[in-house]
Amino acid sequence: MQSCGFISVTVLCKGQQMNKAFCPMQVGVESNKDHSVIYFYT
Repeated sequence: MQSCGFISVTVLCKGQQMNKAFCPMQVGVESNKDHSVIYFYT
């Protein structure tokens, strides 16, 4: 069983940060034609 926590999301194209709920513990990168997102599960 994994406990939920928070995710720090940085939207590189806009330089903005936001927090979202998450359950899996990992670090990942998302990219599409509009922006790149690096998210850190802490």
